[in-house]
Amino acid sequence: MTGGSLNCQLAKRGKRFIILGNSTRLDEQMKQTRVVAALLMAAVISGCQQTPDVASTEEAKQVQQPVMMAATAAMLKDTNWQLVQFNGNDIDANMPVSMGFSASDNPKFDLRVGGVAACNNYGTSVKLDSAKRNFSIDANGFMVTMKMCAEPELAQMEANFMLSLRNNQSLQLTAAEQLLMVDNIGNRYLFSKL
Repeated sequence: MTGGSLNCQLAKRGKRFIILGNSTRLDEQMKQTRVVAALLMAAVISGCQQTPDVASTEEAKQVQQPVMMAATAAMLKDTNWQLVQFNGNDIDANMPVSMGFSASDNPKFDLRVGGVAACNNYGTSVKLDSAKRNFSIDANGFMVTMKMCAEPELAQMEANFMLSLRNNQSLQLTAAEQLLMVDNIGNRYLFSKL
């Protein structure tokens, strides 16, 4: 069998062949072919993902996720926020839920947070953990007025919000100057800066 006939037999059999003799060069070519094929596949896959043209339609703007950053004490100090969405649903203006941050008089905590929780005023000190993007509250210093909510929807929102303050998992600022608080069961509170 000559070298030419061996090459001819290899071509006829396609990828299923046995290499006789020194295969180092062929092994190297096959590795290069695999690398090129993997790179081409990655390029094809990434080319198939289309990014919506966010400037063209209002609907596309809603699809784009906001850029998030950890809220720090310096960013929150002396700011006030009004709840605008709860779990993706717009909040009625008659349902006042707010958060305001100020300097804490307790050295163990970063800030003081307070506001309206639908019916009652609340306040406590908080310790921010920017690495975990959440905060812990001063349970001993948690103060709440004791007014009765006239409407069941307000009472339910207040109960949810007060529980979420105690069990928050995430506190982040968006590029649109909004504050997002997420609790340990996934409730999402989106606040706009006042």
